[in-house]
Amino acid sequence: MIEKPKVTTLTEAKVIHKLHCGECNWKQEIAANTDAEIKCCPWCGWSDLDISTVANEGGFQEIECEKREYGHPTLIAQ
Repeated sequence: MIEKPKVTTLTEAKVIHKLHCGECNWKQEIAANTDAEIKCCPWCGWSDLDISTVANEGGFQEIECEKREYGHPTLIAQ
């Protein structure tokens, strides 16, 4: 019989923000443990998001699996 490992949730599920900056043209996926909205590009600091694209797509959550053979790996589930 397969024994299921104990899973501990370390953070609440949060949204992944996808940003395409209109200034530096970088495409980024931003995963942060906060409900705050995106106010600027984290790469170049551009704050005029009218010429940028911001979308909420997907989600993430940090969990820890307890499995004796491998220690306590921490996973980011997306």
